[in-house]
Amino acid sequence: MQSDQFLITQFQAATNKEACFTELLKRHQQKVYYQVKRMVTTHADADDIAQQVWIKVWNKLDGFKMESEFGTWVFRIAYNESLNFLQKLHPTGGENFRKFRKYAMALHLHVWVLYRQP
Repeated sequence: MQSDQFLITQFQAATNKEACFTELLKRHQQKVYYQVKRMVTTHADADDIAQQVWIKVWNKLDGFKMESEFGTWVFRIAYNESLNFLQKLHPTGGENFRKFRKYAMALHLHVWVLYRQP
């Protein structure tokens, strides 16, 4: 099995981008979905956000510098996309959103630890 780093290098070299991206997607898709699902709770919203995450990954992967692991980078994109979605639901912030944001920060650490496990 080829490493994430190898697949990213091949993607960035424009060597069969679709196949490299598809393999990365297969490896990380489920973890991304469950991370998002923990934050937004509904299946439909989690699917939409996960799709946005993978679109963003496709668009930004050429600029990925491999200063962190791919999974960590994708996790951060998914986390930010989830928070952006929730912010749109509660544009004024409000007490509930502030409480959720505090919870999300704690969840961020918990999910990051889980994500790092094989």
